[in-house]
Amino acid sequence: MPASKRITAEAAGMKATTNQAAGIESSGVPNKKLTGKEKKLKRKEEVAKAKAREETVRQAYSRGSILAEFQPFRKFERNGLSITLEERRAEELTAVETQFVERLLESNMKKIYGDNWPSQAATRRQQMAEPDALYLFLHDSATSCDASSEDPSTTGSEDLVGFVHLRFVIEEDVPVLYVYELQLGDKVQRHGLGKFLMQLMELIARKSSMKGVMLTVQKRNKGALDFYLNRMKYIVDPISPSKSHPLAQPEDYDYEILSKIHDPETKQHLEERCKLAQAAWLSEGY
Repeated sequence: MPASKRITAEAAGMKATTNQAAGIESSGVPNKKLTGKEKKLKRKEEVAKAKAREETVRQAYSRGSILAEFQPFRKFERNGLSITLEERRAEELTAVETQFVERLLESNMKKIYGDNWPSQAATRRQQMAEPDALYLFLHDSATSCDASSEDPSTTGSEDLVGFVHLRFVIEEDVPVLYVYELQLGDKVQRHGLGKFLMQLMELIARKSSMKGVMLTVQKRNKGALDFYLNRMKYIVDPISPSKSHPLAQPEDYDYEILSKIHDPETKQHLEERCKLAQAAWLSEGY
Protein backbone atom coordinates (compact mmCIF):
# COMPACT_ATOMS: atom_id res chain seq x y z
CA MET A 1 0.00 0.00 0.00
CA PRO A 2 1.38 3.49 -0.78
CA ALA A 3 2.03 6.02 1.94
CA SER A 4 -0.83 8.27 0.86
CA LYS A 5 -1.91 8.83 4.45
CA ARG A 6 1.56 9.97 5.42
CA ILE A 7 1.67 13.49 6.80
CA THR A 8 5.41 13.94 6.46
CA ALA A 9 5.07 15.77 3.17
CA GLU A 10 2.53 18.21 4.57
CA ALA A 11 4.75 18.93 7.55
CA ALA A 12 7.78 19.48 5.35
CA GLY A 13 5.77 21.66 3.00
CA MET A 14 4.49 23.77 5.87
CA LYS A 15 8.00 24.32 7.20
CA ALA A 16 9.39 24.94 3.74
CA THR A 17 6.83 27.70 3.17
CA THR A 18 7.74 29.30 6.50
CA ASN A 19 11.45 29.08 5.73
CA GLN A 20 11.04 30.55 2.27
CA ALA A 21 9.14 33.47 3.71
CA ALA A 22 11.92 34.02 6.25
CA GLY A 23 14.73 33.46 3.75
CA ILE A 24 16.05 30.36 5.51
CA GLU A 25 17.55 27.25 3.92
CA SER A 26 16.51 23.75 4.99
CA SER A 27 19.71 23.58 7.03
CA GLY A 28 18.51 26.51 9.12
CA VAL A 29 21.07 28.94 7.65
CA PRO A 30 19.64 32.28 6.52
CA ASN A 31 19.62 32.78 2.75
CA LYS A 32 20.86 35.91 1.06
CA LYS A 33 17.81 38.08 0.49
CA LEU A 34 16.66 37.56 -3.05
CA THR A 35 15.70 40.35 -5.39
CA GLY A 36 12.42 40.20 -7.25
CA LYS A 37 14.23 39.11 -10.40
CA GLU A 38 16.09 36.38 -8.54
CA LYS A 39 12.86 35.11 -6.97
CA LYS A 40 11.21 34.94 -10.37
CA LEU A 41 14.19 33.04 -11.79
CA LYS A 42 14.13 30.61 -8.87
CA ARG A 43 10.41 29.94 -9.33
CA LYS A 44 11.03 29.35 -13.02
CA GLU A 45 13.77 26.84 -12.19
CA GLU A 46 11.49 25.02 -9.73
CA VAL A 47 8.71 24.80 -12.32
CA ALA A 48 11.18 23.43 -14.87
CA LYS A 49 12.39 20.78 -12.42
CA ALA A 50 8.83 19.75 -11.60
CA LYS A 51 8.03 19.41 -15.31
CA ALA A 52 11.19 17.34 -15.80
CA ARG A 53 10.13 14.96 -13.02
CA GLU A 54 6.68 14.60 -14.51
CA GLU A 55 8.20 13.93 -17.93
CA THR A 56 10.43 11.22 -16.45
CA VAL A 57 7.37 9.44 -15.10
CA ARG A 58 5.48 9.92 -18.35
CA GLN A 59 8.37 8.44 -20.31
CA ALA A 60 8.52 5.46 -17.95
CA TYR A 61 4.88 4.66 -18.68
CA SER A 62 5.25 5.24 -22.41
CA ARG A 63 7.97 2.61 -22.77
CA GLY A 64 5.33 -0.05 -23.35
CA SER A 65 6.32 -3.45 -22.04
CA ILE A 66 8.21 -3.16 -18.76
CA LEU A 67 9.74 -6.59 -19.38
CA ALA A 68 10.81 -6.00 -22.97
CA GLU A 69 14.43 -5.37 -21.98
CA PHE A 70 14.49 -8.03 -19.29
CA GLN A 71 13.70 -11.22 -21.19
CA PRO A 72 15.68 -13.47 -18.78
CA PHE A 73 13.37 -12.30 -15.98
CA ARG A 74 10.25 -13.57 -17.70
CA LYS A 75 10.97 -17.00 -16.23
CA PHE A 76 12.06 -18.15 -12.79
CA GLU A 77 13.28 -21.74 -12.77
CA ARG A 78 15.04 -22.41 -9.49
CA ASN A 79 14.59 -24.35 -6.29
CA GLY A 80 11.96 -26.63 -7.79
CA LEU A 81 9.82 -23.82 -9.20
CA SER A 82 8.97 -23.07 -12.81
CA ILE A 83 7.37 -19.61 -12.89
CA THR A 84 6.44 -17.45 -15.87
CA LEU A 85 5.82 -13.71 -15.55
CA GLU A 86 3.03 -12.00 -17.48
CA GLU A 87 2.49 -8.24 -17.42
CA ARG A 88 -0.80 -6.38 -17.34
CA ARG A 89 -2.04 -2.82 -17.14
CA ALA A 90 -5.04 -2.04 -14.95
CA GLU A 91 -7.43 -1.78 -17.87
CA GLU A 92 -6.33 -5.21 -19.11
CA LEU A 93 -7.12 -7.14 -15.94
CA THR A 94 -9.45 -10.06 -16.47
CA ALA A 95 -12.17 -11.08 -14.01
CA VAL A 96 -10.09 -14.14 -13.10
CA GLU A 97 -7.01 -12.02 -12.35
CA THR A 98 -9.02 -9.50 -10.34
CA GLN A 99 -10.55 -12.26 -8.21
CA PHE A 100 -7.15 -13.84 -7.72
CA VAL A 101 -5.65 -10.56 -6.50
CA GLU A 102 -8.49 -10.04 -4.02
CA ARG A 103 -8.25 -13.60 -2.66
CA LEU A 104 -4.48 -13.56 -2.26
CA LEU A 105 -4.53 -10.16 -0.57
CA GLU A 106 -7.11 -11.40 1.92
CA SER A 107 -5.19 -14.61 2.53
CA ASN A 108 -1.90 -12.81 3.17
CA MET A 109 -2.99 -9.53 4.77
CA LYS A 110 -6.27 -10.01 6.67
CA LYS A 111 -4.56 -11.30 9.81
CA ILE A 112 -2.02 -8.48 9.76
CA TYR A 113 -4.65 -5.73 9.50
CA GLY A 114 -7.12 -7.37 11.85
CA ASP A 115 -10.28 -5.31 12.33
CA ASN A 116 -9.04 -2.74 9.80
CA TRP A 117 -9.03 -5.24 6.96
CA PRO A 118 -12.49 -4.39 5.50
CA SER A 119 -11.47 -0.77 4.89
CA GLN A 120 -8.06 -1.84 3.62
CA ALA A 121 -9.65 -4.33 1.23
CA ALA A 122 -11.91 -1.59 -0.15
CA THR A 123 -8.93 0.71 -0.65
CA ARG A 124 -7.02 -1.99 -2.51
CA ARG A 125 -9.97 -2.75 -4.77
CA GLN A 126 -10.08 0.92 -5.72
CA GLN A 127 -6.31 1.08 -6.31
CA MET A 128 -6.44 -2.06 -8.41
CA ALA A 129 -8.39 -0.32 -11.16
CA GLU A 130 -6.53 2.99 -11.16
CA PRO A 131 -5.00 3.69 -14.58
CA ASP A 132 -1.41 4.02 -13.32
CA ALA A 133 -1.37 0.50 -11.87
CA LEU A 134 0.98 -1.99 -13.53
CA TYR A 135 0.97 -5.70 -12.74
CA LEU A 136 3.19 -8.73 -13.07
CA PHE A 137 1.32 -12.02 -12.64
CA LEU A 138 3.17 -15.20 -11.73
CA HIS A 139 2.08 -18.42 -13.40
CA ASP A 140 3.25 -21.80 -12.11
CA SER A 141 3.98 -24.06 -15.08
CA ALA A 142 3.84 -27.14 -12.85
CA THR A 143 0.14 -26.63 -12.09
CA SER A 144 -1.10 -24.97 -15.29
CA CYS A 145 -1.78 -28.28 -17.02
CA ASP A 146 -3.20 -30.55 -14.37
CA ALA A 147 -4.93 -28.28 -11.84
CA SER A 148 -8.68 -28.48 -11.37
CA SER A 149 -11.16 -26.78 -9.09
CA GLU A 150 -14.74 -27.32 -8.07
CA ASP A 151 -15.10 -23.64 -7.21
CA PRO A 152 -16.30 -21.72 -10.31
CA SER A 153 -14.84 -18.47 -8.92
CA THR A 154 -11.32 -19.90 -9.17
CA THR A 155 -11.66 -21.44 -12.62
CA GLY A 156 -8.80 -20.31 -14.84
CA SER A 157 -6.62 -19.08 -11.95
CA GLU A 158 -5.26 -22.42 -10.78
CA ASP A 159 -1.77 -21.66 -12.09
CA LEU A 160 -1.61 -18.13 -10.62
CA VAL A 161 0.67 -18.08 -7.57
CA GLY A 162 1.47 -14.41 -7.02
CA PHE A 163 1.57 -10.88 -8.37
CA VAL A 164 3.36 -7.56 -8.15
CA HIS A 165 1.55 -4.21 -8.32
CA LEU A 166 3.95 -1.40 -9.19
CA ARG A 167 3.79 2.22 -10.32
CA PHE A 168 6.05 5.04 -11.38
CA VAL A 169 5.34 7.94 -9.04
CA ILE A 170 6.82 11.12 -7.59
CA GLU A 171 7.44 10.94 -3.85
CA GLU A 172 8.76 14.04 -2.10
CA ASP A 173 9.79 15.48 -5.50
CA VAL A 174 11.61 12.25 -6.38
CA PRO A 175 10.60 9.95 -9.26
CA VAL A 176 10.63 6.39 -7.94
CA LEU A 177 9.26 2.96 -8.72
CA TYR A 178 6.78 2.28 -5.93
CA VAL A 179 5.97 -1.34 -5.14
CA TYR A 180 2.36 -1.19 -3.99
CA GLU A 181 2.10 -4.95 -3.53
CA LEU A 182 4.31 -8.01 -3.76
CA GLN A 183 2.17 -11.00 -2.83
CA LEU A 184 3.09 -14.68 -3.12
CA GLY A 185 1.05 -17.76 -2.41
CA ASP A 186 2.18 -20.08 0.39
CA LYS A 187 3.62 -22.78 -1.87
CA VAL A 188 6.06 -20.45 -3.66
CA GLN A 189 7.30 -18.56 -0.62
CA ARG A 190 10.84 -19.11 0.69
CA HIS A 191 12.14 -20.26 -2.69
CA GLY A 192 14.03 -17.11 -3.67
CA LEU A 193 11.16 -15.77 -5.77
CA GLY A 194 10.65 -12.61 -3.71
CA LYS A 195 14.33 -11.67 -4.01
CA PHE A 196 14.19 -12.33 -7.75
CA LEU A 197 11.19 -10.02 -8.14
CA MET A 198 12.69 -7.20 -6.08
CA GLN A 199 15.92 -7.38 -8.07
CA LEU A 200 13.76 -7.03 -11.18
CA MET A 201 12.02 -3.99 -9.66
CA GLU A 202 15.40 -2.35 -9.06
CA LEU A 203 16.51 -3.03 -12.65
CA ILE A 204 13.26 -1.62 -14.05
CA ALA A 205 13.65 1.47 -11.84
CA ARG A 206 17.14 2.18 -13.17
CA LYS A 207 16.19 1.53 -16.79
CA SER A 208 13.20 3.87 -16.41
CA SER A 209 15.34 6.69 -14.94
CA MET A 210 13.74 6.38 -11.51
CA LYS A 211 15.92 7.34 -8.55
CA GLY A 212 15.19 4.14 -6.68
CA VAL A 213 12.51 1.84 -5.29
CA MET A 214 10.08 2.56 -2.44
CA LEU A 215 7.44 0.51 -0.67
CA THR A 216 5.33 0.54 2.47
CA VAL A 217 5.36 -2.30 5.01
CA GLN A 218 3.12 -2.80 8.01
CA LYS A 219 5.06 -2.91 11.28
CA ARG A 220 3.15 -6.04 12.29
CA ASN A 221 4.41 -7.80 9.17
CA LYS A 222 7.66 -8.93 10.79
CA GLY A 223 8.50 -11.39 8.03
CA ALA A 224 8.27 -8.72 5.33
CA LEU A 225 10.34 -6.24 7.37
CA ASP A 226 13.05 -8.85 7.89
CA PHE A 227 13.05 -9.70 4.19
CA TYR A 228 13.40 -6.12 2.95
CA LEU A 229 15.71 -4.75 5.65
CA ASN A 230 18.04 -7.71 6.12
CA ARG A 231 17.94 -9.73 2.92
CA MET A 232 17.32 -6.99 0.34
CA LYS A 233 19.26 -4.27 2.24
CA TYR A 234 16.53 -1.65 2.07
CA ILE A 235 16.45 1.06 4.72
CA VAL A 236 13.73 2.87 6.63
CA ASP A 237 13.45 5.93 4.43
CA PRO A 238 14.06 9.37 5.97
CA ILE A 239 10.49 10.35 5.05
CA SER A 240 9.01 7.44 7.02
CA PRO A 241 7.08 8.74 10.07
CA SER A 242 9.39 6.96 12.53
CA LYS A 243 12.23 9.10 11.16
CA SER A 244 10.52 12.36 10.25
CA HIS A 245 8.06 12.80 13.13
CA PRO A 246 10.15 13.18 16.33
CA LEU A 247 7.11 13.52 18.61
CA ALA A 248 5.26 10.48 17.30
CA GLN A 249 4.75 7.44 19.50
CA PRO A 250 5.29 3.95 18.04
CA GLU A 251 1.55 3.31 18.06
CA ASP A 252 0.80 6.49 16.08
CA TYR A 253 1.84 4.88 12.80
CA ASP A 254 1.39 1.24 11.85
CA TYR A 255 3.71 1.28 8.85
CA GLU A 256 7.23 2.07 7.69
CA ILE A 257 8.31 3.45 4.33
CA LEU A 258 11.33 1.53 3.03
CA SER A 259 13.57 2.43 0.14
CA LYS A 260 16.68 1.66 -1.85
CA ILE A 261 17.87 4.86 -3.51
CA HIS A 262 20.80 4.64 -5.92
CA ASP A 263 21.33 8.37 -6.48
CA PRO A 264 23.47 10.21 -3.85
CA GLU A 265 21.85 13.60 -4.49
CA THR A 266 18.42 12.08 -3.99
CA LYS A 267 19.50 10.55 -0.70
CA GLN A 268 20.63 13.98 0.47
CA HIS A 269 17.38 15.54 -0.71
CA LEU A 270 15.29 13.05 1.28
CA GLU A 271 17.41 13.66 4.38
CA GLU A 272 16.76 17.38 4.00
CA ARG A 273 13.02 16.78 3.66
CA CYS A 274 13.20 14.74 6.83
CA LYS A 275 14.87 17.61 8.69
CA LEU A 276 12.22 20.02 7.46
CA ALA A 277 9.46 17.72 8.68
CA GLN A 278 11.14 17.24 12.06
CA ALA A 279 11.47 21.00 12.51
CA ALA A 280 7.83 21.49 11.54
CA TRP A 281 6.53 18.96 14.06
CA LEU A 282 8.72 20.38 16.82
CA SER A 283 7.62 23.93 16.10
CA GLU A 284 3.96 22.85 16.18
CA GLY A 285 4.49 20.75 19.31
CA TYR A 286 2.47 17.71 18.26
